[in-house]
Amino acid sequence: MVNRRAFICAISGVIGAAPLAFAQPPARTPRIGMLRIQGASDATNESARQAFRDAGYVEGRNIVIEWRYADGNTERLPTLATELVRLKLDAIVTTGDLATRIVRQATATTPIIAGSDDLVGEGHVASLARPG
Repeated sequence: MVNRRAFICAISGVIGAAPLAFAQPPARTPRIGMLRIQGASDATNESARQAFRDAGYVEGRNIVIEWRYADGNTERLPTLATELVRLKLDAIVTTGDLATRIVRQATATTPIIAGSDDLVGEGHVASLARPG
């Protein structure tokens, strides 16, 4: 009788705890910084949002995008880059050599996704095979 009760209690405990053991942790929402030299252009921003949607990410639902614009004033880039780095984002997206260079100076730990014609020639990566 004691063994039967112990067995039933043990099985009940395992069944009760099973959902906890197999539950998935809540997915963490990626946080991306977008640094642009130009101002907020609806067309450019929409193309970026569309690229994220094509990859399955919708701003405000399963991704957070922190937008920063220098409005053509390149002297603002270091301040904006530092601001993005302080947010401890998952990655920072830049376009152009200057913005990429400034973000590289601001962080050595946050991944940078750089849009450029020649990342190797501009000195941002050693090679495309091993960008670093």
